[in-house]
Amino acid sequence: MGMMNKTTASYVAGLLDGEGSFCIWTVQKEYGRQHRYAVMMSNTNRAICEWLKNSFGGSFIVKKLEPIERNRKQVFYWHLSNKDILDKFLLVIIPY
Repeated sequence: MGMMNKTTASYVAGLLDGEGSFCIWTVQKEYGRQHRYAVMMSNTNRAICEWLKNSFGGSFIVKKLEPIERNRKQVFYWHLSNKDILDKFLLVIIPY
């Protein structure tokens, strides 16, 4: 992940505030519990989710529409869970 300027950081923070979520969950391992966390965003604008993936890493996912959903718009997801990248990413956007 490259350096993010203030305008981009505030834009991304706003996107996540409106369309995203910050998730924390616990995973039970043989040697105890581990906490995991991730940032996720869904949107009907493919370009935004692709831009997030290309700019910050993570995963880009296309939700398969079920037949019952044929009247809905296609939904796209961006998911970031790599701890090292996520830590740096959050430190930059949290002030906004």
